[in-house]
Amino acid sequence: MRYKAVIFDLDGTIVNTLIDLANAMNYGLDRLKQPTHTVQKCMLMIGDGVSTFAKRALKENCQELHQELLEIMKQRYRETFLKKAFVYDGIGEVVETLRKARIDLAVLTNKDQDIAELMVEHFFGKGTFWHIAGVTNNKPIKPDPGETLKIVKSSGFLSKDFLLVGDSPVDIETAKAANICSVGAGWGFRGSEQLKAAKADHVIDKPLEILDLMA
Repeated sequence: MRYKAVIFDLDGTIVNTLIDLANAMNYGLDRLKQPTHTVQKCMLMIGDGVSTFAKRALKENCQELHQELLEIMKQRYRETFLKKAFVYDGIGEVVETLRKARIDLAVLTNKDQDIAELMVEHFFGKGTFWHIAGVTNNKPIKPDPGETLKIVKSSGFLSKDFLLVGDSPVDIETAKAANICSVGAGWGFRGSEQLKAAKADHVIDKPLEILDLMA
């Protein structure tokens, strides 16, 4: 195959986590007597980490509630993150095909590390992805390329051997910063037009198109 490894974003790329994220944030907002948001509006707030999501969910004049909202939301999400989440159609087949072809698979996400690991292992089984990189207290989040470059280095491959698949401009920016070919997942939270505007190397509408790019 043309590439030797694929890095996948998580939320909005391989797993649809939207409803659980929105419900957890709205739970926190309601607890703090703040206005809640529709699922569609929440979708536009997601992608830059949960802390930024919480800031965007609050009114400008209520930002002093940010830390409290973040803590409530994160606790609620830990209790409910698998209630409505599901793997996008076609992703399972893509992952299995790439594994059989001995393509190295990794996940790079702005989701907390422990939740990312639990979610990936729940849906795909332990060991399917050789590296799962989420957020911890001492790591910068995407679009910082640091974690991406660590994945490349630990693989033993070169940047040109990788694809990075993600659904947001943040993912495209991350790939570019790491000199990796970027693939925009048009089925995700941002849609094809934003990914094209971000100048993704490829924008696809269905997960199975990843296999075409690998050929």
